[in-house]
Amino acid sequence: RNIMSKPNILIVWSNYYGELAKKQLDSCVQRLKQSSYSYQIETVEAGTYEIPAVIHYYHHNKPFEGYIPLSLLLKGSTDHYEFILDHVKTCFTRFAMDGILIGNGIISAPSLDLLTSRVEQDERVDEAYRAIDYLIRLTHKK
Repeated sequence: RNIMSKPNILIVWSNYYGELAKKQLDSCVQRLKQSSYSYQIETVEAGTYEIPAVIHYYHHNKPFEGYIPLSLLLKGSTDHYEFILDHVKTCFTRFAMDGILIGNGIISAPSLDLLTSRVEQDERVDEAYRAIDYLIRLTHKK
């Protein structure tokens, strides 16, 4: 890696919830614009479930130094929500053990009202940024 180049982060976001998801993405982009990182955005034209596959694809074909997954997951009346959350957690744990750096920005909530307020309060975006920033700095320590 060129010493002068800025570490590159890939935001992997699901646009499943339209405007609300866009608000989350905009918040993350603002945070990265104020940082020392360059970034790119990959829009997952599906839901949360597909995000790990997209990160896996990039890491093995066009690697970035870190990844920020962004998605909104609404708990419905089915067990599908738990299935998706369990899948993502399993994949992210495996990624961490394989050295794939992730700042998790996925927000889950039991109601649309709570999901909306969490997005509007930038919940998870700041935590995701701080996590990826720390992990990248950690891997660059001599």
